[in-house]
Parts: sequence; C-alpha cells; structure tokens
Amino acid sequence: MLISCLRTLWANDLAIATITTFITFGITFGTIVSQVQADPANLNQLFKNRSCPRCDLIDANLRGADLSATILTEAKLQGANLNDAFLIDAELMDVDLQNASLKNTNLSNVDLRDANLQDANLQDANLKAANLAIANLQGSILLAANLSSARLNSANLQGAVLINANMQNINLVAANLSNTQLINASLVNANLLNAQLINANLRNANLKSANLSSTNLTGADLSGTILSDANLANAVVAPPQLTKAWLCNTTMPDGTINNQNC
Repeated sequence: MLISCLRTLWANDLAIATITTFITFGITFGTIVSQVQADPANLNQLFKNRSCPRCDLIDANLRGADLSATILTEAKLQGANLNDAFLIDAELMDVDLQNASLKNTNLSNVDLRDANLQDANLQDANLKAANLAIANLQGSILLAANLSSARLNSANLQGAVLINANMQNINLVAANLSNTQLINASLVNANLLNAQLINANLRNANLKSANLSSTNLTGADLSGTILSDANLANAVVAPPQLTKAWLCNTTMPDGTINNQNC
C-alpha cells in the first residue's frame, strides 16, 4: 500500500521533502502495528551463539539490536524490524528480508549475496562496502542510504528509490536499475558496465568519472546529470537525452569526446 502510494507521488513529480515525510510516517506506522515476536528459542540462539542460520525470525522485533558479525545465512526475516540495528560484518547470504524495515541500520561490510530485500525499507542505512551481488532489491527504499564501495553486480534494483543516495565507487556491473529513482544520487566513479537503466530518473545525479560502457539508458531522464569524465562508449542513449546533461571530457557512445560544458 505504502509503496503503491509513493509510486503515485513520484509520477506526479512532488517535492522530495514530501516524499521523505511520507516514507517516515509509513515506517513509524508500520513499526507500531507490527510488533509480532519471533520464536523465543530462535531469538535465544541468535543472541547466545551469535549464529542462527536458516532460523525462522519472521516479523521479529530486533530494533536497535547489536548483531555485528552474526551468522544468519538463509534465515527468514520477512517483515522483521531491524531499524537502528548493528549488523556490521554479519553473514546474511541468501537471507530473506522481504518487506523488512532496516531504517538507519548499520550494514557496513555485510555479506548479503543473493539476499532477498524486495520492498525492504533501507532509508538512511549504512551499506558501505557491503556485498549485495545478485541480491534482489526490487522496489526497495534506499533514500539517502550509504552504498559507497558496495558490490551490487548483477543485482536487481528495478523500481528502487535511491534519491540522495551515496553510491560513490559502487560496483553495478550488469545490474538492473530500470525505473529507479536516482535523483541527486552520487555515483562518482561508479562502474555501470552493461547495466540496465531503462526509464531511470537520474535528474541532477552526479556520475563524474562513471563507467557507463554498454549501459542501456533508453528513456532515462538525464536532466542536469553530471557526466564529466564519464565513459558512455557503446551506451544505448538517444542524443536528445544528453542535451540537458553536463558533458565535459565525456566519452560518447560513438567514441568521440564531448566538451560542450567545459
């Protein structure tokens, strides 16, 4: 319901501040109405042994918990509340976090390879240097999240919200970012080789020195997008899309260098 309403707001191009307020309200409301506790035996195992692989922790309330370096491989955490939690260096391969709330959660250096984070809320989360290769983040909210130096190669981010996200030095090789919201996002030195950015909103995003070789930008909004020193060799993008972008020492799809804004 919340995700559907947000899609309508973005379609009408309302202010980002309004979107942020609406998301925050949704998280707070969701936290209030979802206080279901997981199996006490599984919770005891998790906190006592710092390990609970394949555990059923659906709808668990783990808000603010210190789960750093824990092993939760293949655990079921759908709908769990992990807001403000610490999962630094945790092992979360193949974990199911669909519809989970991870607002302001510290997930730096975490291993989330092949994890399911569909429709999860990661607003303001710290995912610095996290490994999210092949992860499913379709429809997830990553508003103002820190994804610097994270690995998301071959990840599915279709329809994700990445407004104001820090994505510097990120690995997005062969990732699917179609229909994503990347307004004001920082993708400085990002690697987007062979990525899909069909109908993505990159308005005012910073892609300085980014690798966009063979990237599909069909229908993407590049208004005000900084593409200085970026490499668009063999990228799929129509010339009119680039008229409002900032180009300086930019390698164009045909291999020529464009300095129109230097």
